[in-house]
Amino acid sequence: MKTLLETFALLLIQEAAPILATALLSALTALVGYVVVFVRTKLGEARWSIVVKAARRIVLSVEQSGLRDGAIKAGQQKKDEALSKLVAFLGQRGFRVFAANVEALSDVIESIVFEELNTTAALSAVTLEVE
Repeated sequence: MKTLLETFALLLIQEAAPILATALLSALTALVGYVVVFVRTKLGEARWSIVVKAARRIVLSVEQSGLRDGAIKAGQQKKDEALSKLVAFLGQRGFRVFAANVEALSDVIESIVFEELNTTAALSAVTLEVE
């Protein structure tokens, strides 16, 4: 039988977990945002635009290829594939991608995925009245 202290600790963890998860997600989002702004500043607007457009297309491509192949890929596997394709694409276009930049590109991909998930969630919450 559980003691009063064990029961209290369990209830505290159950109640605090969603709050802690939200705080952690907010901190992670802020960190990713900082890295993205830093990379954007270093590249300049014209080159940044190329990176973002390529990343968006590659993320969409990776998502669609999983659907076409009938394979449900794990999030990390899709991210790794998208990152690999983005680095190759940028290298082919004359961008010098150093090891230190790969983490920043990974953050760009995460921010695009996060943006897509929020857009999808927002769209699924929309209801239309039909007469």
